[in-house]
Amino acid sequence: MASALASAIYRPAWEKDGTMVDLQLDPEIDVIPEDVERSKRYTYLVRWSEEDQVFLASAAELPGSTTHGDSPDEALLHALDVAALWLAAYREWNQRIPKPRSHGRRVPRSRRSAASVSRIPMAPEEIRAVRDSLGMSQPVFASVLSVSVQAVRAWEQGHRRPNGAALRLMEILRENPAYGERLLVADAIV
Repeated sequence: MASALASAIYRPAWEKDGTMVDLQLDPEIDVIPEDVERSKRYTYLVRWSEEDQVFLASAAELPGSTTHGDSPDEALLHALDVAALWLAAYREWNQRIPKPRSHGRRVPRSRRSAASVSRIPMAPEEIRAVRDSLGMSQPVFASVLSVSVQAVRAWEQGHRRPNGAALRLMEILRENPAYGERLLVADAIV
């Protein structure tokens, strides 16, 4: 059965034989372990919603699978529950289930979350706050991130958005500022 978490936060409507059905009111829907395992193969998008003041998450290939959470991780967990419920409904109703974007390639268990979740862009003020919390100037911060000073300046002014390794490193530094000191020492040694 779907987790209580998904049931408590998500009330999707589905078309079944031309009629709309609320999955939480349909006792025929039974989530099995295969649905849960299959839900991990999809691409999950997680983003901040200014309007709702929550993180929204959805499986990109499964229409109507959007849910929310107070943190990116919570939103992702909810999205996995919703996707498993979505897959169970389509399985039980003999509907065609969309293939994951990986086209049948299975993402290794150890990389599943990192490989399939889009990073949430940092706002310019968040980037500046991370840099300020570390007590770093733009040139020093750029050196630690292995990017140009112009890139840091453009991020902080909102002209560009960081991505890839620089974004991930800033997320880590935001959560653990002490790591910034170790990076500074390592950068000075090299």
